[in-house]
Amino acid sequence: MTSSLVLVSWLVLVLQVVADDEHDIKLHPPRVVVKHGDPVSVNCTTSIDCVWMYWEYNNCAAKLHASREAETHGVNCTTSIITLRCMEDTHGNNFITLRVNIRDYCANYSCHVIPKGKPECKKDLSVTVYKPPDNVSVSSVNSTDPMVEGSQYQLKCEIQNIAPVQNLTVKWYKGDTLVYEDRDYVIEDGKSDREKAPVSVSSILLITPSRADDGAEYSCEAELDLGPKGPQPLLAVKSEPLRITVHCEYCLSAL
Repeated sequence: MTSSLVLVSWLVLVLQVVADDEHDIKLHPPRVVVKHGDPVSVNCTTSIDCVWMYWEYNNCAAKLHASREAETHGVNCTTSIITLRCMEDTHGNNFITLRVNIRDYCANYSCHVIPKGKPECKKDLSVTVYKPPDNVSVSSVNSTDPMVEGSQYQLKCEIQNIAPVQNLTVKWYKGDTLVYEDRDYVIEDGKSDREKAPVSVSSILLITPSRADDGAEYSCEAELDLGPKGPQPLLAVKSEPLRITVHCEYCLSAL
């Protein structure tokens, strides 16, 4: 019984030490929002008296000794070229810098510190990789020109290869007026709404035009809201407008 209590107490102490050390690891910035293929630079700083510091990419370690400046290119099992520098700042803290062009939508980076006489600890970097759509277009699904007033029609917005889909809102416009915001769009190829890689989506707008709508222009817009660290103003790509022609039902039947 006594030995069990000692073991539990030891585990609690170890976990507390690791937790305390994690608070002594600072990432600057702690979160990055980056366009696919663009470079990022993140400093990992610690006041811990450590033996090693290194950045880890998707569980692939690239280790450099914390007491000397070094540089490496083409780290094994990464799809990006990583540059790591290890040195001491003016306050006596150890730091290591991650410089990388991010081309992996599911990339995970973490800064690891191996203290003297203590368990290894780490701090994860929050990474969001985005990509503007290749194309945004709008078309009429079930109609031939002209449309008939009072009948219902479907307009379809197609957005090709956008990421991340979780942050996408599809906006529909009639002229310059916003008429509908869609977060319940269809993701093509049966992909998940948690997909991080680019996906293609479609959105449907139902309209019942009147004669006053003859010549009206409809367009749709793909908008990515990536938070305060993302592009400001919000990244938005709009389709070319679709101009509709509307005839009265009596006029067509009289022809």
